Amino acid sequence: MLRLNLLPLERKRAWELTQQFQRWRGALVVAGLACLLANAALYALDQYQNDQVAASATDLADWTKLNAKRESGQVTKTTTELNATVSGLQSIFSPISAAPGIVASFFNSLPSEITVTEAKFSSDGAFTFSGTATTRAAFLALRASLEANPAISNVTTDSTASVREKVPFLYTGQLVLPQ
Repeated sequence: MLRLNLLPLERKRAWELTQQFQRWRGALVVAGLACLLANAALYALDQYQNDQVAASATDLADWTKLNAKRESGQVTKTTTELNATVSGLQSIFSPISAAPGIVASFFNSLPSEITVTEAKFSSDGAFTFSGTATTRAAFLALRASLEANPAISNVTTDSTASVREKVPFLYTGQLVLPQ
């Protein structure tokens, strides 16, 4: 099949620029939506964590009132157990509260030629994300960026840059949460 473009050179270039602009705009919209969804998920996780800590504090107050009528030794034992439970919950949830900032810096460090189509983060910091790289060079830059990021460990992928354009990828790893 023979393709022949009879448009003047200026109009041909303008048409090509319009097509390129539309492709970039679509990629940026998808990336922006992915970041927005990730931030919303992390905000919900943070709210859930705050609710759990508040509920534990309320339970502690309820137990303290209930045990005020009991013998002093029993009250001390129960209070000690509840304090241990509350401090255990706080130690579990305090690293998670740093996760939104870590995830935001993670997405901000991605090369611009990367489109993330799906991202999943668990409360222990484990993550998976998938998408496409516009070129093989962008795919390799993503891999280097992930390996150099100090907030990420145990990054693995089975994806390879076997094609030159629109390279699909799936990464798994672990966010390094502060203790």
